[in-house]
Amino acid sequence: MKIPPFKLAHLLHGHMSEKESFDLITVNVEEVQDDDPQIGKPLSFGVEFLRLADRVHANFSDIETEVTVACNRCLKQFSTKIYSKEASYDYMIETEESSAEERADNFMADMKNNIVDVSEALRNEILLASPDFPLCQEDCQGICSICGKNKNEKPACTCNITVISEEKQENTKALAGLKDLVTKTTKSKK
Repeated sequence: MKIPPFKLAHLLHGHMSEKESFDLITVNVEEVQDDDPQIGKPLSFGVEFLRLADRVHANFSDIETEVTVACNRCLKQFSTKIYSKEASYDYMIETEESSAEERADNFMADMKNNIVDVSEALRNEILLASPDFPLCQEDCQGICSICGKNKNEKPACTCNITVISEEKQENTKALAGLKDLVTKTTKSKK
């Protein structure tokens, strides 16, 4: 995902401890890639940049948007709100002594164009704030294991679930013998 970069010439070439703040910014996300979160509304956040000796420290606040995710039970696409109260990232200031490894392992301030690109940092925060196990509704019934129909939709599927239940009972009987064996072995060791 691509967010317009911040032009910070004064801060990047300024003195240590200088600050620049942006209270509430709302941006439309551009150039969404396949592995990016699917953002459904503009992204809003606040950010304060602080100039340190060899970097610019960015303190983000109130990162908020909506993303489209798939329910883990029924696979239905739905939107959910994302919110992250605060996050911090450092943007290294490239010098002649900066190694290729430092540039690869860190976010870098673009000194040539006097910009700081916050796209990747905000992408990380959206991914971290996204639900680990998204559900379209708390009591989602998922999909039928026989026909694959969404059990939340009407009319409900008419698959014969009892057949599966009988198979599970057979498996349980086989495991019951294993349970008895483990119990006997445990008692004999005492």
